[in-house]
Amino acid sequence: MLFYSIIVCCTGHYFDTQIEYTNLAPADFEQEMNNSKSTFDKLFSDSQERE
Repeated sequence: MLFYSIIVCCTGHYFDTQIEYTNLAPADFEQEMNNSKSTFDKLFSDSQERE
């Protein structure tokens, strides 16, 4: 597992951000992408219902 620390600037404010990198097998990557897409689709659907 690798950690990289970066400084992010947002409207004049600086934040120290740490990014965690891990090695994923292609099947694990695909599963993570499907989980993220499913979560995003649900949030988008909930947002449209509230409009």
